[in-house]
Amino acid sequence: NALRVLMHHSWPGNVRELENCLERAAVMSYDGVIDRDQVLLTGIEEQVTGSHGGSIDLMDESLDERERVIAALEQAGWVQAKAARLLGMTPRQIAYRIQTLNIKVKQI
Repeated sequence: NALRVLMHHSWPGNVRELENCLERAAVMSYDGVIDRDQVLLTGIEEQVTGSHGGSIDLMDESLDERERVIAALEQAGWVQAKAARLLGMTPRQIAYRIQTLNIKVKQI
C-alpha cells in the first residue's frame, strides 16, 4: 500500500523529494517497516487514480478497502450516495466506512 501511494504521487521535487519522504517515513516507523500510514504522515496526499482516464475497477483485488472507497468517491464526484451505489452499499454504510477509515471528504 505504501508503494502504491508513492507511485501515484507526481513528485514535483523529483528524486530529492522521494528520498526525503522515505527517510522521514523510516524515522517514524517504530518497527522498521514503512507502511502507507508512515508515508502519509510525511505530508504526501493519497491519490487513487488510474492511468487510464482516472477510472479504476472498484472490484480490483489489489485495492484495499480504503482505496476502493476513495476511488468510488472520486468517480462519484465525492457524492456519498452515488459512491455507495457504485460499491453496492447503503449511504449509511459508506458514511461509516469513511469515518472508520479516516478518509478526508473533499468539498466540491
